[in-house]
Formats: sequence, C-alpha cells, structure tokens
Amino acid sequence: MYEGALKCNKCGNACEACAVTGYPIPAGEKVESKGALRVRAARDDFNVFVAKYGVCPATGSTQTVIQ
Repeated sequence: MYEGALKCNKCGNACEACAVTGYPIPAGEKVESKGALRVRAARDDFNVFVAKYGVCPATGSTQTVIQ
C-alpha cells in the first residue's frame, strides 16, 4: 500500500489528509487551525509551517504554534 494513501485497500479505513503535506494524519496527531475556516493537519507539520511563515498553509490566516 502507498504510504500517502488516504484509504486502506484491505479494511477500507479512511484517514484525513494533512493540509500541509497531503499525507494521512497519524492517529493522535491531528490539530485544527484557529479562525473561521478550520483546517486540519498533522501537529508537527503544521507547527513547522507556522513557525516559519506565521500563517495557516490553507487559508493564510495568522496562526501560532499549537502545543
């Protein structure tokens, strides 16, 4: 199975795509951006992006690192 697949071929379990990388968000790693439009991403990927650019990768709204 491809590591970036959002759906398992065997069991059919589906995962949500990270707004930063497009890869599946690992269990327990999902964070949600602040603002009117909520964007979900993997915590580490989101925090690296926000630390560098200070904005949400999808909406461009100002964000802070999520603990």
